[in-house]
Amino acid sequence: MAILFYYDDHEPPHFHVRASGFRAKFDLEELVVAEIEGQMRPQDFARLREWTIRHHAELYANWHRARRKEPLLRIEDQRCCTRLRRCVGGLTSKSKCCLNRMSARL
Repeated sequence: MAILFYYDDHEPPHFHVRASGFRAKFDLEELVVAEIEGQMRPQDFARLREWTIRHHAELYANWHRARRKEPLLRIEDQRCCTRLRRCVGGLTSKSKCCLNRMSARL
């Protein structure tokens, strides 16, 4: 899954998700999928929601940074790296910002 923030994005606080088979917008206030194109498997939703809860404060802060066109902060997740044997990297300051070299791997 790729987690993306867009600079100067609209309210309410959210991030975008891209994955094989679907694209979605995840609401940071309600912790729900606000919009979806395609089909998200229940296990993908559960993993995304768990990760979002674990990093809620960091994601929310980065959403506000992106709105102000400020550099985003790196989000580290050792638990994710260990369990999934993939490393989740940090946020970049590109026009589309996301984790792990332009695509967050959860």
